[in-house]
Amino acid sequence: MTVRDDIRSEYHAELLNWVRPCQVQRFVAVTDATGRESGTFQSVAVDEPMWIQAVSQGDSEVEEKGLDARTTHLAFQKWDGFPLEPFDKIYDTDEQGYPHEYDVIRAHLKESHRVAELMLPKRDPT
Repeated sequence: MTVRDDIRSEYHAELLNWVRPCQVQRFVAVTDATGRESGTFQSVAVDEPMWIQAVSQGDSEVEEKGLDARTTHLAFQKWDGFPLEPFDKIYDTDEQGYPHEYDVIRAHLKESHRVAELMLPKRDPT
């Protein structure tokens, strides 16, 4: 076992204490005969274990250096977890049973884990 494997194992063990199953949807576009694009969001991962942590409530400046200013939450995954892409949507239900829909802004693959910058947009519930 290499040092990286040890670090990943340690990180994965810690993640198990915090993760919840989330659904990931991705916009899949098709081009019609006229060259116009259209499409829909389709489920690409179901029950993906993620730990979603708030870094701001959208009304304060993010203190972490290098994060996109729109970032309100971070999503942590195992190193070998589902690879997120910008514009993906993540659906999560919190401990109180309230559903949340996040937009992926940026995704990163670190030595020990995956982390994505998320935005919890204020959407009209209707």
